[in-house]
Amino acid sequence: MNPKHRMKDQKPSNKSKKGSLSEDTMSYYKRAYQNFKQETCQDPENKSIFLLNVLRQLKTEVVPVCQNQTASHYVETFLKNAEPKHLFYMWQMICSNRMEFCTDRCTSHIMHKTLLLLPSTFDADPAELHDEEEIKGNAEDNGVSDDDDDGDGDGDGGKRKGKKKAGSKKGSASARESFLQFCEFLDDNIETFITDVYASHIVRVSLHILANKPVKDTTTTKGQKFQKDAKDFQLKIANEDENFIKWFFKISKHICALENIYSYFTHKLANPVIQVLVQLTMELDQDIGRKFCSRIIKLCGFLDIPPVDPDTALIDSSRLPDLMMNPVASYLAEELLRSCSNSAYLTWYECSFKDRLIAYAVNGVSSYVLHLVIDRCVNKGMLKVIYAELEPYIEDILALNHMGIIKSLANICQKFGCKQKKFVNSLLNAFHCSEEEKRKDFVLLLLAMKTYDIYFDSDGAGTNTVSETADNILSGSQHSSLSHPIDIHGSMLVQTLLTFSNPQIIVSSFLKLSAEILLDLACDFQGQHIMKQFFESASVSDKDKDDLLNMFYPMLLRMACSKFGSRTCQSMWPNFNIDQRVRVAGILAKQSLHLRQHWYGAFVFHNFQLQLFMNSNKRWRMSQSSKAKKRKIFADILDKNKAVMVSNEDKEEEEMKQCDEEPSIGKGQPKSKKLKSSNSGK
Repeated sequence: MNPKHRMKDQKPSNKSKKGSLSEDTMSYYKRAYQNFKQETCQDPENKSIFLLNVLRQLKTEVVPVCQNQTASHYVETFLKNAEPKHLFYMWQMICSNRMEFCTDRCTSHIMHKTLLLLPSTFDADPAELHDEEEIKGNAEDNGVSDDDDDGDGDGDGGKRKGKKKAGSKKGSASARESFLQFCEFLDDNIETFITDVYASHIVRVSLHILANKPVKDTTTTKGQKFQKDAKDFQLKIANEDENFIKWFFKISKHICALENIYSYFTHKLANPVIQVLVQLTMELDQDIGRKFCSRIIKLCGFLDIPPVDPDTALIDSSRLPDLMMNPVASYLAEELLRSCSNSAYLTWYECSFKDRLIAYAVNGVSSYVLHLVIDRCVNKGMLKVIYAELEPYIEDILALNHMGIIKSLANICQKFGCKQKKFVNSLLNAFHCSEEEKRKDFVLLLLAMKTYDIYFDSDGAGTNTVSETADNILSGSQHSSLSHPIDIHGSMLVQTLLTFSNPQIIVSSFLKLSAEILLDLACDFQGQHIMKQFFESASVSDKDKDDLLNMFYPMLLRMACSKFGSRTCQSMWPNFNIDQRVRVAGILAKQSLHLRQHWYGAFVFHNFQLQLFMNSNKRWRMSQSSKAKKRKIFADILDKNKAVMVSNEDKEEEEMKQCDEEPSIGKGQPKSKKLKSSNSGK
């Protein structure tokens, strides 16, 4: 017989595969799962008893059952409807095998979900959490019976009494104490756990429990099953505990004190743990959080970057720190930029970003870091330095499709009311439409994020987009007047430009668009937000708003009968004055029957109160005026809250004298001019 065939015919070893269960065991938990789903519709007391019996059976074989992929799913279902005593019972089983539950593929999911629900047991009475039969069984194992209470007080009886006290409810550890013991276990194994694919998730959720902050779950976009799990397993917020805070900072100090901490910044599992530490520390105490951010920035080596060699090219990657080009470490850099103080940001900018912005902009990874560097700009002086370095290369950045950098530049120009005119002129040059006859198409070029030559190229403009407009719905046509689809970055950029102090160039380009293009824009998913911003912007004059609305009057019915066009109508409505509302309502009321029967038009008919308008114009006017007053009151409240936030930011800037020092700005200006000259030389 062939030896190879003999090897195949040999029986497997007696060592069972991890997670394998016998047919009887698997059948039991399957029946328990099916019965439990039926019990949930019946008496809660029966359900509680049933679940407790299942957990008692589970205790005898908790590790192999939870290591089985199918059975672990059953256990997770039991936990969804568990009471605090059931959760604590499960938690005790986990603590008896905590290493297996932290590092196994299936058991780690059960432990993760148990931890999310565990805080509901922290404020419960310890006497209600412990199983009476379990305590009685422990007492019997220790040689204690009910008759021992009548002992004579001799040495032997005294010992027995002491044993019973150890097994009683009063002597049992509370849920908080048990969790802190588990945290001590995590701290002892932290170097191993933060690099483990399963244990790292346990560390992160444990840190959230210690900080008493909700977990920001990112699984809600992965389908219905994950959305349902995210709702069922949300971290319970318990009463604050000083011991928890102490343990949180103890673990964070331990992680920062690790010898090879630098290697963890680029580790795909350890890096998210450090990000969670930064987020939670800032939420717990901003002063401590900012100090912690400064410490992490130093550990990353961002303050020890050698000066820029003037002979190197502007796009040379040698200008960038290694961590900024790492796809894992860059996420930590972004989190640090969001959380660090202004003084730390300025120091960091001088060491790692000054005269290096072009290299950041062209790199595919570091360009995302540059978004936050621009967003964190603290004053007008710093904006001038950043803008002077990036402005000559705006067209090149757009060619690389790094639209987020341009959007961030537009946002800070709008925020500080500075460099707005120059920014618009730079965009005109970048899109090759600076000539007067080409400016009328500026909006179309921004929306498509294409230059004038490409947009109107006879070869490239042959494909029209198919959008769900009112024309498609009413006439069945599949043709759109927009020759290119609307880019999301272009839509957001146009919205920002409309909020500039003088948006006349963009507004005049809007008003020169044809009626059909405006209709397609209003009935587009991205375009609806632009129309809303046009009528909300305080920088756009009332005359320009009225001119645009006049172009929409003949097309109101078609817009109202579109999926996104109906939303556009409803978003523009609060910004109309009473005369504009009367005219819009009068036009739509003539087609009230068609509106009421249309799926999307019915929303417009109801929200515009067209039935009341047709019955009583006076009552309709009173209703509209009262709603306008309510909106104004709420707007004033929001403006006050926003003013408080702005004043707090101003106080922080006043405390930092470095932010307002003009000498540092003056030093940066000549270099940016030199940058321009080098560009022209090229």
